[in-house]
Amino acid sequence: MIGRSHYEIFPDTPRRWRELHARVLAGEELGHEEDPFPREDGRVERVQWSMNPWRTADGRIGGALLFSQFVTGILADSEARFRATFENAAVGIAHVAPDGRWLRVNEALCRILGYLADELITRSFQDITTPTISRPILLSQGILDGKIDSYGMDKR
Repeated sequence: MIGRSHYEIFPDTPRRWRELHARVLAGEELGHEEDPFPREDGRVERVQWSMNPWRTADGRIGGALLFSQFVTGILADSEARFRATFENAAVGIAHVAPDGRWLRVNEALCRILGYLADELITRSFQDITTPTISRPILLSQGILDGKIDSYGMDKR
């Protein structure tokens, strides 16, 4: 393998990867958290990768270093844990859109509010609660703008 080009060893390297290699060899550091990786059998896996130039003792770029790992299994495990936590929590949990629409609700919240999940997601947060002042809306905008990390409130 010594003295042979990467593309001689892997002649089917896609154009996209050749372009990324060229960018790294020009000095750029690149990476992706969840890049699709198509398999010959048609499956698509997810890959986390980073690629950086490596430099010779005199500072010139001598090649590229690539780190990659498949994340499909990691993501599936994480999703399963999240789903179990969300669905089995003893407290009501919901994902709510910025406009107040319910996106996802757990069974505990449905019991607390007295709605079936299918009914609840056809309504908004504001539809089922007493009128509110604008502070919660301003706080939720603060989260969207990245000015605050979280907020909590009690509603009746």
